Amino acid sequence: CKYIVNELDMDVALVPNETRPAEGYHPDDRFICRLIHEEVNIKDRCFFVDKYHSAEEVKSIIGNADIVLASRFHSLIFSLSQGIPSMAISWSHKYAELFRLFNLEHLVVEDENMNLELIYKLLNDLVANKTVLSGKITEALPKINEKLAIPLSKISLA
Repeated sequence: CKYIVNELDMDVALVPNETRPAEGYHPDDRFICRLIHEEVNIKDRCFFVDKYHSAEEVKSIIGNADIVLASRFHSLIFSLSQGIPSMAISWSHKYAELFRLFNLEHLVVEDENMNLELIYKLLNDLVANKTVLSGKITEALPKINEKLAIPLSKISLA
């Protein structure tokens, strides 16, 4: 987040994908977002969506992003289905499979291969090529949606 704010001169929104209406014994994604937000400590450039939001609301929030960096599958579905250039921190084979649909598997960083230099390089490429990548994603969506029983744009967490 500090790199995105300081080096790429972009604001950051930490959007928890999985939230529960009331926090209970098991913390949801707000827990890690809160830790990151406190560590970054650039409150006027790094924002934390800390309230519960429906899947449709989360999709809408993500839909206003210039780029998305996520490790949650549904967040990536939401971003790609809206043509937003995205990058994944992967912990499962399904991330590469999703990005392969768009010929963007180079934007998936497997958790065991993760290092900051690689992430910084990919983020720079993502920002530099966001218009081209958005066009590539948007162009691929109709073909992908034809193959699916439920179009990506209709997928919800609800």
